[in-house]
Amino acid sequence: MLHHTSVVFTLLLSCAEEMLLQVFLLTIIIGACAGACPLTPGIVYVREGEIVALKCDGSSDVASVTLWKKDFHRETYAQSNMSAAQQRQMGILVHESWLVILNTSMSHQGNYTCQSSRNHSSQSLFTMMVYNVSEDKYDYPETCYKDHSLTLSCPEVNIPSEDIVNITITDVTWYKDGLPSNPYFQKVEEEDAGVYTCNRTYLYSGQTYFKTFVVPLTVQEDTPPIYATITSPRDNQVFPVELGTTVVIDCVADSDSFEDLLFWMRGISFVEDNSSFPVFYNETRDEKQIKASLVFRDLSVEDLSENYSCKLETDNQPPIEVTIFLTQKGAPGSLTVNYISDSYLFIYCKQCFVLKKKKQSVNLPQIGNMIISFLSQLTFPA
Repeated sequence: MLHHTSVVFTLLLSCAEEMLLQVFLLTIIIGACAGACPLTPGIVYVREGEIVALKCDGSSDVASVTLWKKDFHRETYAQSNMSAAQQRQMGILVHESWLVILNTSMSHQGNYTCQSSRNHSSQSLFTMMVYNVSEDKYDYPETCYKDHSLTLSCPEVNIPSEDIVNITITDVTWYKDGLPSNPYFQKVEEEDAGVYTCNRTYLYSGQTYFKTFVVPLTVQEDTPPIYATITSPRDNQVFPVELGTTVVIDCVADSDSFEDLLFWMRGISFVEDNSSFPVFYNETRDEKQIKASLVFRDLSVEDLSENYSCKLETDNQPPIEVTIFLTQKGAPGSLTVNYISDSYLFIYCKQCFVLKKKKQSVNLPQIGNMIISFLSQLTFPA
């Protein structure tokens, strides 16, 4: 059963990089399971020498102290009530639930956990990966069609909040091939394609700090036709639900044809579109989208045991199908799913971890048993 297994993530890397990253993630697994679980993972990429900000979830109480630890050490790395002198010595800024590293170096790479002193059950996990300017592969691509207008957006990822005291953003500048550039294009031409960089400038305690984002722009010749596709939910998405409640799960597809069909299946059986049934679906559509809403009138344990698929059928392309799973909120073995890329999923289970590519055929119970057997042979720190 899916409820007793989990599948984890990786990134689209070269084979050598992927092997190294998997070893690195195993370290995360061992450390995380040795401490308080569950943790919410997040990968943070930062260019060496630049500023980066981490926000601890669940630490909104200004009266509480936010505690930060690094690489699962017992000692506290930083906390929100540190003295200004301590923060200056470490080259950091800690404000309420925020940890800001002002000038990132390779020594800052690693795993960071945080929690509120008043809420030990809520923790966050960040994996920080530091790279140098020659490795600028962590970019934010944009695509525009020729002759259309465009304003490039400077990403807002792991940047200091405006609420952080004494740190201010002073400028946002754009460059292309090292020369100043305007992010606004009234009419995009082919020669506008290229690699742009957005540079955010921050001022803190008389010093200037930078955060750079790489934005490759692709210009396409013609606007392509709309191909029907399911935009939500994601394939293999898990929905935490409560027994005895009414649950509605929307399946949305982009489609410009009223001949296209979007419907739900329960296992190998069709879900009826008759609202008198305990489980049914209803459909709405316009010129660009179809929505099929799966409805459970009174969610039962039997409903949890089934797998549900949303299927899109058209005349001019192969069928598209996404499968979802239901799990009871708070139940042992419940899953948390994060979308990483088109090729990988990260699924976190309270009981186990598995590394597996999304597009490979996966025997989930078998993999779960293998991982549990493997982890049982490991010795964790006391």
